[in-house]
Amino acid sequence: MEFPLAKLSDRKKGFVIAFSEAFLAFIVGYLFGHYVLSFSFFDSLFLALAISITSSVLVIRILEDLGVIRDNTSILTLGVCVIEDIITISLLAILQSVASAGSFLILEIGASIGLFLAFIVGTLLIGSRTISKLINYVGKLNEPDVLIVVL
Repeated sequence: MEFPLAKLSDRKKGFVIAFSEAFLAFIVGYLFGHYVLSFSFFDSLFLALAISITSSVLVIRILEDLGVIRDNTSILTLGVCVIEDIITISLLAILQSVASAGSFLILEIGASIGLFLAFIVGTLLIGSRTISKLINYVGKLNEPDVLIVVL
C-alpha cells in the first residue's frame, strides 16, 4: 500500500484523530484485559496494542467496493489508518523492550524510541527516493518475472 502523507490534505486533523483513536482503543483494551480478564500488567498492555491495530487492507477494500476510494473523507480515513499503524508499531517496539527488561528503564525506552524513529526516517527518506526508481527501471525491462521478484 502506498499512501504519501502529502496526500492528506488536513494533516493536523488526521494526526489528532489517529492519536485520539489509538489512545482510546489502547486504554479500553488495557482496562478490559486488566479488570475483566484479570490479565497481568504486561499482558494487558499487549492486549491493548492488539486491539488498537487497524486493518488498513480491509478499510481499502471496503472503500474500493463502495467506489469512494478517491473522496476526501476516504483519503482522511486512510491517512488515519496509516498514522495509527505507525503509532501502534512504535508502541509495540517500546513495549517489547520494556517487557523483555522486566521494568521501565528510561534508557531502554529511549533506545527503542531512537531506533524506531531512525528506522521510520530512514525508510521514508531512502525508500521514497529509491524504490519507485527501481520499480520503474525493472518495469521498463518488460520482464514480468523480474518485476514480481523485485516487488
